[in-house]
Amino acid sequence: MPQFKPSRLNVSNPFLNWQPFPWEGRRKALLIGISYQLHVSTKYPELIGPPKDVRKIRKLLMDQYSFRDDQIVMMTDDDPTMLTTDLWPTRENIVKQIQVLVKGAKANDFFIFHYSGHCGQQEATDDLNEVDGKDEVLIGCDFLGLVDDDIHKELVSPLPRRSRLTVRSSSRSLSRRD
Repeated sequence: MPQFKPSRLNVSNPFLNWQPFPWEGRRKALLIGISYQLHVSTKYPELIGPPKDVRKIRKLLMDQYSFRDDQIVMMTDDDPTMLTTDLWPTRENIVKQIQVLVKGAKANDFFIFHYSGHCGQQEATDDLNEVDGKDEVLIGCDFLGLVDDDIHKELVSPLPRRSRLTVRSSSRSLSRRD
């Protein structure tokens, strides 16, 4: 069996010769990082990294990809002053912010959705397209889940042809098929 060695592969790093986004439309990002530090749960322990992840991604988008501050929405649960706002990452608020993200989407618009927090699975009851019979679920800071089918309905379905969406999750529970 042939062995592949990195030195023999002709692989280029796309970030070395980075060029600005070629899209003519709007750019918008929704970055969610949930630490669960202000809530108590034995099932979902506190996470240290997610709010830090979101801040680093925001900085990357602004410094390297020319996003403006007003094109990025951050939802984190490590700042108690945000507790009573629509940016506190409960299930309901995450759905609202997804709807705001894609509202009025047009061809050539570019969207980024990043989630860093707990994920899980539950029995799929409304669809038969799950190979393993389970839906993947994002867990809000209120411990209410947002099912992958609902994410698709709110985030993907409203997008017109020729718009772009990048979805990034730091959880192993999400599947690209969903």
